[in-house]
Amino acid sequence: MPLNGPSVRFAEFELDLKTAELRNNGQKTRLQDQPFQVLVTLLEHPGDVVTREDLRHRLWPTEIYVDYERSLNTAVKRLRQALRDEADTPRFIETLPRHGYRFIGELKEVASPVEKKTRLRTRWIVAAALALLLSALALLKGRDLWYRAFPPHIRSIAVLPLQNLSHDSQQDYFADGMTEALISELSRLEPLRVISMTSAMRLKDTKKTLPQIAKELDVDGIVEGSVLRDGDQVRIRTRLVQARIDRPIWTESYDRDMRDILTLQAEVAHDIAGQIQIKLSADQKARTAALPKVNPEAHEAYLQALYFTNRSNFQRGIAAYQVAIQKDPNFAPAYAGLAFSVTLNPTAASQPIDARAIARKALSLDESLAEAHCALATVYLVSDWNWDAAEKEYRRALQLDPSSAINRSQYAYFLAARGHLDEGLAEMRQALRLDPLSLLININYGRMLYFNRRYDDAIAQFTQMMTLDTGYHPAYLHRGFVYLKLRRFDEAFADIRRSWVLSGNTLGVQAIDDNYPKKGPSETLKAIARMLESTNTFGSARKASIAMEYAQAGEIDKAFEFLESAARDHARNVLFLKVDPTLDNLRSDPRFADMLRRIGLPD
Repeated sequence: MPLNGPSVRFAEFELDLKTAELRNNGQKTRLQDQPFQVLVTLLEHPGDVVTREDLRHRLWPTEIYVDYERSLNTAVKRLRQALRDEADTPRFIETLPRHGYRFIGELKEVASPVEKKTRLRTRWIVAAALALLLSALALLKGRDLWYRAFPPHIRSIAVLPLQNLSHDSQQDYFADGMTEALISELSRLEPLRVISMTSAMRLKDTKKTLPQIAKELDVDGIVEGSVLRDGDQVRIRTRLVQARIDRPIWTESYDRDMRDILTLQAEVAHDIAGQIQIKLSADQKARTAALPKVNPEAHEAYLQALYFTNRSNFQRGIAAYQVAIQKDPNFAPAYAGLAFSVTLNPTAASQPIDARAIARKALSLDESLAEAHCALATVYLVSDWNWDAAEKEYRRALQLDPSSAINRSQYAYFLAARGHLDEGLAEMRQALRLDPLSLLININYGRMLYFNRRYDDAIAQFTQMMTLDTGYHPAYLHRGFVYLKLRRFDEAFADIRRSWVLSGNTLGVQAIDDNYPKKGPSETLKAIARMLESTNTFGSARKASIAMEYAQAGEIDKAFEFLESAARDHARNVLFLKVDPTLDNLRSDPRFADMLRRIGLPD
């Protein structure tokens, strides 16, 4: 929209459009031309994405040569400094990785005296009309009419674990699986933000009130309910609550045959969407209409697979997915879940599984399965080092399921590995908003801070995690790695030792106890590397870990020996060569640049 007034206000700032002065509580800052032009362009399109290409045309004529990527980054950085804004926790300027920017603040133009009088008169008229309307509604005392007139503004939701009404704990997998299926369906609805299953499960049987849960998860609405299975029949009862004020909005019961379970899940999600004024796209309606009937035994095995994988028991989860496929060879979600589980934990299957073939089979049956796209992206990245194909599939997965925290964290790692650290951190922060109680996502966010060399922030993140679970050993391990980088060796080895005590790594504990007190950090790191070499589980990931220990100990040739071996095996850790601070000792060696080139990463 055009900016017609003399200035524009947002939060504590006021921008003078004639002088390019940014005022804040009496203090004035004169913006340079490029940051000023960027800000004006964003203010002209509040809430909309302004692409980097649009900004290039505004700031630099096409006939003038300029390194506009670098110049634009500099202009945005200076603008953020003037606004005291942060890229990963923006108040005003949101970054859309590799695409553009969006102004997310609330603004208003400063009106002239005549305009102010006109607006004041209009406000009085509107206020009087609204008062009459409210009086009429109060007289009617119709709650349904009130909700229709003033629908609740809900754009973020948590689905609490559905209660198992069978009173048989052996059926818990069914209730939990139905909960995740409902979350998955709701996640397809934009612009709704849906809290992931991991965080929802940590609230199972909680005594917290709904307003407390809403505050903890930062959501507007909560869905709760129950499920009862009786043979081939299933009954679901759901309730939608405006959580911060604990106001019920809608309640419904559904009775269906198990063969129609996929349609039922979509129907519940779409009914909730209708209650919060979210319109379904034509594609969403067409997909629901085309959902097939499902073999009840296949779906039961699928729900068991979800139950196990949500508890990080990937081996049993993979086995259950395989049973589902055996019962129904055309059950696309089972193929997608199997491919995704294998790419996340390739050693969990009892027999080798071709994740690429399984993901493609899933997509041949249903192209809209985000998990299958994410699995295929990971195959392209890890097995092929095909960065462009991987990015295409990751972006497609997020387009289909924007509320998937694990998909978003996978894409964040992809961005970081390519060297787009700010964008990777922003994506990981979004993943954390979607799954704030997930230990894995919290660890991933801490690692992303480490990759960004924000060491103090990383330490704070890992420390905060210990309040979620004092026995979660990876938090101690990764905090120890940060302390190592800072050469705070007493704290580093204390944390690493604590992690290995919790995880039962007696050899690691012994390596520290036998070396650090008398021989110092370098010899201790070498001893840890030798300990890792001596263990039986000598996979590709372990080779990369050994290389990192030798790198920190200054054993450069030994580090490259194991790094080369890990690269030949396409170890996932090797993808982070470009950004992992642990490998800084190797960067000046020509062998390092050569390895980056082979992996497909520019130096």
